[in-house]
Amino acid sequence: MKVSSFALSCPGKENAVNQDRFLCFKGLSDQALLWKDGFFSLRSEELQEYGYLFAIADGMGGHNAGEVASSQAIQLLWEQYYSGTHGPASDMLGLLKEIFHRVHEEIKAVSRSKFEYRGMGTTLTAAILKEGTLFYAHIGDSRLYKINPLESIQQLTEDHTLTAKGIREGLLNQEDIARNHKGALYQAIAVSPQLNVEVGQRKLSPYEWVLLCSDGLTDVVDERIIEGFCKGEAFAKKTPGGFSTPPTTTSPLTTPKEVCEGLMKAADEMGREDDVTIIAIKTE
Repeated sequence: MKVSSFALSCPGKENAVNQDRFLCFKGLSDQALLWKDGFFSLRSEELQEYGYLFAIADGMGGHNAGEVASSQAIQLLWEQYYSGTHGPASDMLGLLKEIFHRVHEEIKAVSRSKFEYRGMGTTLTAAILKEGTLFYAHIGDSRLYKINPLESIQQLTEDHTLTAKGIREGLLNQEDIARNHKGALYQAIAVSPQLNVEVGQRKLSPYEWVLLCSDGLTDVVDERIIEGFCKGEAFAKKTPGGFSTPPTTTSPLTTPKEVCEGLMKAADEMGREDDVTIIAIKTE
């Protein structure tokens, strides 16, 4: 299965620092991993054994603490996953849970080491593509989507916010949702007393999309718009309430770069305020 990918990250309109961090293979045509703070590299045998790792971390905390937490989460995730010290990656979901807990404990220790780091934390959503299967692990309110051209968009991860939890449990109505917006996170790396890592796996078919994004995108852009861009659907016009319903025609020429740039532009037009990070992955 051939795979292509692209990532884009932009700071919020009034944010001095982008606290999002990401991990994305540069086109998947080579062995270079790109993230906001630099490059990683891998050997071909490591890629064959462990597959391709993608991730988004959305930091939180005062001053530079959020940026520190998200940067460390991405770097630790990469180091822990590709280190090989854990043995063969046969139990992928168990391995991901173990790594998330290690990342959680290490960043928690750092947060206790300096006063300015106290209370820092981050979301962390990771996706691995290996031998036609998508494996994922998740903490927080960034999202992982799977888009099949013949099906409706699927949000694979749950939002770990109090409001989303209330909706799932039937405890909140529409008035509560409008008043509370998203609510606080009840799960975050380096913050939660106990971490309950959400994991899962899905088989992938040719011409499907996998999309990771921070909440800065989904706060302002409806998932139907995300679906439309991935399917190559043209948006005829933008109404005061958002984009109009797209037609059903699709274009095979849609690329991950076009999806990321189109969604970032849509977020700008919808008045985004938060940092936005998008990773688009296309199978062929």
